Amino acid sequence: MSDQYCDVKAGLLSEALKNTNYKRRKKPLYVDLEFYRGSSQLSVSESKFSKFDHLIEAIGKETWRCQVDGVKLAKIVTTWPLDTVIRLTYMAVGLQVSNGKSKVMVPSTGLNGVKPIKREVLKPDPNHKGMPEGIDEPLRHKTDQRQTWLFSARIPMPEDK
Repeated sequence: MSDQYCDVKAGLLSEALKNTNYKRRKKPLYVDLEFYRGSSQLSVSESKFSKFDHLIEAIGKETWRCQVDGVKLAKIVTTWPLDTVIRLTYMAVGLQVSNGKSKVMVPSTGLNGVKPIKREVLKPDPNHKGMPEGIDEPLRHKTDQRQTWLFSARIPMPEDK
């Protein structure tokens, strides 16, 4: 048995993996699992752009890092009750999820022709022109109460007086 493992509650891990949205997604969404022995925390983050990042309380021996399909892992983790403690064991072929006698293997990237995903920075939207410019001076034109399309929060209404 490998020393690279951590024990974590199934409810906390399923909460961290809820962004994988496994019921609708057909393509794999790879997640990075990193266990830090010094802080006793398991980090769960999306591999490509780090869209979500969660730190979970965990107990283990050695620091390890693994990249697996988050959709498959979410399906496996949600089968256990929320308060169940499950063991995540890092092996060369993938991540073994176990509780008692039941053991399930989730293959890691780098196997079967799947290359590990490198983290990228989200590029800014080229259509975004920047912050909108505000109006510095108050509005000086008269408005008619019946013209609702000219309503502005800066115009005092008769009911407010």
